[in-house]
Amino acid sequence: METFLVGSPCHGRRELKAYERFKEQAQYFRDHAYHLEGELRVVRPELYRADQKIDRLQQRADRLARENILLKRRVADLTAQLETKAQAHWAVIREGQCSRQDGEDAGAQEGPCGGVASDAGED
Repeated sequence: METFLVGSPCHGRRELKAYERFKEQAQYFRDHAYHLEGELRVVRPELYRADQKIDRLQQRADRLARENILLKRRVADLTAQLETKAQAHWAVIREGQCSRQDGEDAGAQEGPCGGVASDAGED
């Protein structure tokens, strides 16, 4: 490795080259920053609109989720009411089938309540 004296001609050239490289680098980064700022000026309004749209969609999704919960509860309530009414309806139908109608003998009824009349007592 060579050593140069501060006042020697080689020492000055090396510093000058280093300074030129530094200036070129600074200019490159300045140009690059200017280019990026230009892109940002274009992208910033698009980003704002996209954020607004995302916010509206998130609010809509939240509203629909709440509505979905309410509708599921309503379906469950209506289903429970329907099952209660159906059970009561079938109970009335069964009760009507099992009662005596037009003076018929209770033992002679066919169906879910009485079955076929038994002949066990008539032998």
